[in-house]
Amino acid sequence: MNTDNYNKAIERLAFYKRMAVQLAGSRTPDYSTYVAKLSAGSYILGIAYDKDSDEVESDVRKAYDSKYRN
Repeated sequence: MNTDNYNKAIERLAFYKRMAVQLAGSRTPDYSTYVAKLSAGSYILGIAYDKDSDEVESDVRKAYDSKYRN
């Protein structure tokens, strides 16, 4: 797998995090869905790129901060 695919996946996970943050107060099924997607996606990405969960979470946090926290 190449770096471009990794970056695209990180961007998608950052979007899932954004949606989970926006829906956090509601505790709706949508909130649970985005949390589950974020968790599963991070886990799978870590396995695919031989990274531990802290590295993937850090990359997601950086992407989230740069794109959604102005």
